[in-house]
Amino acid sequence: MNRIPAIIKMHFRDKWTAFLLPWAILLSSFIVNLFVSYLIDNQEPFYTGGLASIFISMTIIGAVTMAQTFPFALGLSVRRKDYFLGTTLAALIINVVSALLLSIFSLVEHSTDGWRVKMYFFNNPLVDTFNVAGHLVIYLVLLLHLHFLGFAISSIHRRFGPSGLFIFLAAVLVLFSSLALVFTHYQLWVGIALWFVGHFALFVCCMALVIFLYAFVSYALLRRATV
Repeated sequence: MNRIPAIIKMHFRDKWTAFLLPWAILLSSFIVNLFVSYLIDNQEPFYTGGLASIFISMTIIGAVTMAQTFPFALGLSVRRKDYFLGTTLAALIINVVSALLLSIFSLVEHSTDGWRVKMYFFNNPLVDTFNVAGHLVIYLVLLLHLHFLGFAISSIHRRFGPSGLFIFLAAVLVLFSSLALVFTHYQLWVGIALWFVGHFALFVCCMALVIFLYAFVSYALLRRATV
C-alpha cells in the first residue's frame, strides 16, 4: 500500500513546528522592526535583514524533521523510499506556501513605500531587481535549499552517528576557513562580491541544482541508515 499520503499527513500533524513556528518568529521580528521604524521616523529607505530568520528556521526544521519522524515511520513498517518521497512532498508544500506569503508581503511592502516608514523587511537590494514572480522563485529556491541542507545534515547524523557528523562539520569548517584565508591573502573578496551581485540570477539557479544534490545524498544515506 502506498504510504506517501500518510507520511505527508504525519508531518502536517505538527503544524507548529512545520509551519507556524518559523512564521511566528518572522512576524514577531517584523512587528518589532516596524514599531522601532515608526519611532525613529527614518527619511531614507533601509533594509532590516530580518527576513533571514525564516531561512535559518527552515534549516533547523529540515534537520529536526529527520530526527523526530524517521524512526517513528520505520517503526510503522513504512518503506524508506515512501518516507523520503512523503517528506519531500511535505517540504515542497510547506515551502511553496511560505514563498507565496513572502511574495505577497514583499508586494505590499513595495506598494506602501516600506509600510509608510521606508522600512523594508521582506525585501533586499538584490531581490528588488526582480518582479513578483522573480521574488516567488527566489524565495522558494532559498527556502528549499536550506530545508534540504538541514535534512542532508541530519541524514549524515542518522547514517554515521555523532562522530561521523562531527568529522563532516570539521571538514567543512577547515575547507571554508582555508578558502577564506586564500581569498583574504589574494584580496578576492571585493571581486567575489561584485560577481555575486552581477550574477545573482545565476547563483539562484545553481542553488536550485544543489537542492537535487542534497536530496540525492539524503536518500542514499537513508537507505543504509539504522533506526
